[in-house]
Amino acid sequence: MKMAEAKKKTTAANKAKKPVATKTTKKVTAAKTIKKPAATKAKVAKKPTLDKYYISEKPIKKTGDIEFNFKKAKQKTSRKYDEFIDALKEFIFVSETSKNDTRVWFHRNGAYRGSVDLAKAKIILDRLTQQAVEKQRIIEYLEQENLVDKPEPKKVTKKVIIVEEPKPIDLNQEAKEATFFVPNSDLMLASEVQKDDIVASTPTRGCEVFVTNIYPSNGQMEVEYVVKNENNQSDSQIKTLYGFKQNPVTEEIMTISDEEEKKLESNIVEDTEPAEVVDVESDENKNTSVENDKKSKMSKELLWTIITMSVLLIAALTILVLVATRVI
Repeated sequence: MKMAEAKKKTTAANKAKKPVATKTTKKVTAAKTIKKPAATKAKVAKKPTLDKYYISEKPIKKTGDIEFNFKKAKQKTSRKYDEFIDALKEFIFVSETSKNDTRVWFHRNGAYRGSVDLAKAKIILDRLTQQAVEKQRIIEYLEQENLVDKPEPKKVTKKVIIVEEPKPIDLNQEAKEATFFVPNSDLMLASEVQKDDIVASTPTRGCEVFVTNIYPSNGQMEVEYVVKNENNQSDSQIKTLYGFKQNPVTEEIMTISDEEEKKLESNIVEDTEPAEVVDVESDENKNTSVENDKKSKMSKELLWTIITMSVLLIAALTILVLVATRVI
């Protein structure tokens, strides 16, 4: 008993010595959750699931008869039926118990011959029960009676290319509308231009201008040409081109030699009226010698006046001739 009491005391003392942990109070602030309105999602109508089935006509090699296989799409296993009606009834049964839409495709001779849904499958079943059809011709019969649905054939759009026949070209009209050009024509005399220097064009492509002759003159040129297209040719046409360099005009000055001038003076003297001759008696000559000298001087002055007037007249005629030649 004493030992037990001693142990209790020591354990009590040890407990008293152990530090007591202070409790810390934590304040937790609860965050206020703000409820946001849920985003309204647009309701998209889901397309109904379509279960596809096939009824295929298969020949039996051993017997030469045919049978009908019924299977679901993407499945390897199939059920075999001797009669088409039995396979069709199986499709109707499966369709009535299925949650999805169903459709069956009929297959014969390696090709699909149409398809039907549950409603049309029942119509076909009623038709076949009322009218007996050989099982070898049942699928063909459904096609002929338009009891199956077939996809519309794809429209093949054909490109129609319209080829317009070329219209005949009026070469005479092309020749009238032809244009001509001579490079640096203002620096060239018309007589210096060759056929190859002339650049010609027509409004229509494929037409070509052929210059046959050129007729140059002072400051201008006449061009004779034709227009050709393949084996056809226009009538000959002539057009006048302008803008060429003018020919320089040389002034001719008439000069009179001394001999010609003497001849001209002699001709003038002969053409003039003879001076008045006065017969004077010897006595009077002696007395009037002074007067005769004066008359001789006057006659000489008259002669020179006539010569001067003749020279001026010739000069005037020369000027008129020069003016006339310049106009021409």
